[in-house]
Amino acid sequence: MIEIVMGGQYGSEGKGSVVSWLVEQNQYDLVIRTGGSQAGHTFCYKGETHKMRMIPCAWHTKSQLALSRQAVVNEGVLMAEIEIVSKVLGISPKDLPLFIHPSATLLTEDNVETEKRLQLGLKLGSTLEGVGAARAWRIFREAPTVCASEYLHPWVRDYSKIVANPSSRILIESTQGWGLSLFGDHYPFVTSADITPYSILADAGIPFGLHSVKVFGVLRTFPIRVGGNSGELDRETTWALLRDRFGDHIPNEYTTVTGRERRVGYFEFLKVQKFISECHPDEVFLTFCDYPCPELLNITSGVVTPQTLPPFLVDFRALIPHTKYLGIGIGKFLKFQNQEG
Repeated sequence: MIEIVMGGQYGSEGKGSVVSWLVEQNQYDLVIRTGGSQAGHTFCYKGETHKMRMIPCAWHTKSQLALSRQAVVNEGVLMAEIEIVSKVLGISPKDLPLFIHPSATLLTEDNVETEKRLQLGLKLGSTLEGVGAARAWRIFREAPTVCASEYLHPWVRDYSKIVANPSSRILIESTQGWGLSLFGDHYPFVTSADITPYSILADAGIPFGLHSVKVFGVLRTFPIRVGGNSGELDRETTWALLRDRFGDHIPNEYTTVTGRERRVGYFEFLKVQKFISECHPDEVFLTFCDYPCPELLNITSGVVTPQTLPPFLVDFRALIPHTKYLGIGIGKFLKFQNQEG
């Protein structure tokens, strides 16, 4: 069984919290993260917030962890995360159950300098982490793989035996969102990878037809894009205007990697419907529901019914019928329970 967690907007939908919650509810043999270090996934463990740029948000469970063959690995970022996670867990770094696929690309300082020289920050709102340049070098057969790193050697190993076992339960934590797909509608204001269930499975090295597949789509009530010239946001507003309408509990948000203030907008129903038609998520997590409806934080039953659903969210439920969970805060979810039970 393969389960995919993917974002349906422009990233920062709360995928880290969803992954963390799923691995606490279920036992997975392997959790694979695709992508690079250009984005951070946030989750809470024992009351402490963790922002992970490389390691899957499942290291606090018994699941084995992996970086996919498509991953672009920032050696410094990953080594720092390995040290932090090992210290939290009270284990030796070499005992961390992490697989780094031998084919994964090793990011270099030249990749970062290339993106700076091309002024991708000004042109596209890029985080300038070098991930896109590393993938371009990979196409030209110039990029090194993680096998070239002596520091990462203890974790560079193939996870194909776990994947090849048809009884394995595997979770894939996808980086970025469908709206930033390389071949999507927002080109050139996109990232360097395509995000669809098919591409995510290929990036993770999943054999065709061996496993059944379930897709979890993650959406947020107010979509964001990174600050700067980062592309179209149809219903853009400001954090101040959101606070004027919904309350002072809504903070300004800043990106994990660059620290830039995020742009924010109202929900884009038409674009989300296109995401659903192209990616067919089996279930949808709607996150940041406490922004427009802080009263949800007072629900202790863990369940929302049609009778207790706040009016602001009624249209969401009607137009996104696969919505099963409402995210409130970091890592907290309410299950939507229909009238039938």
